[in-house]
Formats: sequence, C-alpha cells, structure tokens
Amino acid sequence: MFVANKYYWLRLDKGFFKRHDLKLIRKMPQGDSIALFYMMLLTESIDHDGNLRFDDLIPYDAEMLAILFEYETAFVEMAIKLLEKFNMIEILEDETIYMSKIANMIGSETSAAARVRKHRENQKTLQCNTSVTPSNKLKQICNTEKEIDIEKEIKKDIDNTLVINDNVQKSTHIDFSEQFKNDFNNICTELSKVQKITAGRKTAIKSLMKLLGITSEHEYTNIAVPFLKTISNSGFLNGNNKNGWKATFDWITKQANAVKIIEGNYNKKQSELTTRDLDLEVEINVF
Repeated sequence: MFVANKYYWLRLDKGFFKRHDLKLIRKMPQGDSIALFYMMLLTESIDHDGNLRFDDLIPYDAEMLAILFEYETAFVEMAIKLLEKFNMIEILEDETIYMSKIANMIGSETSAAARVRKHRENQKTLQCNTSVTPSNKLKQICNTEKEIDIEKEIKKDIDNTLVINDNVQKSTHIDFSEQFKNDFNNICTELSKVQKITAGRKTAIKSLMKLLGITSEHEYTNIAVPFLKTISNSGFLNGNNKNGWKATFDWITKQANAVKIIEGNYNKKQSELTTRDLDLEVEINVF
C-alpha cells in the first residue's frame, strides 16, 4: 500500500504574541522564557494532535521535560503550573499534557502535495526564464514532455493519497464523544463518572473508535457497547485486585490499554491471575 509522508508545522497568526495570556505571561519574571517553552511544547505535540507523553505507559514529568528542552526542573514546574492556570495546557487524568489551543494552529502537507507545489514553482521559474526563439524550441518541447511525465507521476501519488485520506475521513466522520461518555457512565457504574468531554478526551475517543473499527452507529452499538460491558464485567478493572485499583475513563481510552481489554487480559478472576497479570497490575498503578 502507498503511504505518503506527512509534514507538520505551526500556523501562528499575526496577533499570536498579542494574545492576552501571552502578553500577561511575558510581563512576568522569566516570561519570555516561559513563552518560548510554550512554543516548544506546541511543536513537540503537533504530530500527536496536541497530546504530549513519553509513550503510552509513561507520561512526561517536569524532570523529563527539563532534560528534553534543556531547562532547570524548577523552571519547568513553575511554567507548567502557570500555563495550566491560563488554560493554555490541560493535564488529563492519565497525566497526558494536552495543548488546549492547538486545534487551529496545526498545518500539514503530504509528500505528494509538497511535490506538486515544488513542481509548480519550478514551472513558473521555467516560464519566466524561457524566451521563444528557433534555437530553443526543441528544448522547450523536451521540457514539456518531462513535465507531463512528472505530472502523471504526481497525479498517481495524489490519487493514492486521496484514497488513504478518504478512508481515514470515513472512519472519523461521526463524533461519538458524548455518546461514549454517556454509555460509559450508564454501563460502567462502579467506575468514576465522567463529567466533561475535553478536547484531549475527544481526541482519545476518536482514536479508540478508529482502533475498534467503528465508522457507523450500527458498528458502535455492536462493538463499543460490548467493549464497555467487558469493562463493567471485569472484577479486576472494577477494584477486585490486591491494591483496590479501578480503571478510569482516560485509562480505558488509551489505545495500549484498550488493546489489552479487547484481548481479555482483565477478564480473569483474582484467583486465576498469572505472574504476567500481576505484572500488568503493577504497570497499571504507574498511573
């Protein structure tokens, strides 16, 4: 299958640094450094829909971010608290850092689109630099034939990319966020209720629906509802384990954890748990 490379960038409007939150922060001690740190977090998160984690199991902490961005740990701790206070970031229940205002700031381009843009720029340059004389007509014809071949190759890449993008869009067209939240609250009655669907949670639910292969209401009923019932029927996920740990909404919507639920890792009774299951319990309690 053809897979197009994808490039990302931040789109900052002219008034970015005139935003009230950034203006207030920059007037504070170390304010310019905090603003730069904020932009570093934005760039680090752009290919993860604004979510920042080390990996599925380990969230970033202040010490890790200090090493990553070359700041003192005390500065990172202070900056995180300040950015959270101004609602510029959100710390989710599983400690994922979500960049709250990134939705309209991410730009992207596939490799095929980049080639089209570059080729068109070259065409403009060629047109500007070419004068029609008998001595260069043959050269122009050769250039034209090369351009046609390139256009055909690019069109093939674009068509393949559109097929992939169309499939992705079909699988993410319906927003199941509120429905999934309500079903979680109604089915998983032993777990903490979800009060609000944040932008970070919406992204996680969207990824979960894609993982489960849900593209329609019918598939949601036949797949998502049984998925939640599996959680509800698992004694392990509802506190029947040696530490009394219970799953949370944010935990079950993480893809790595959802895969374990689907595979039935938590369907066993406490007495049937193996050494591997007990290791999983330790792993869970990292959160």
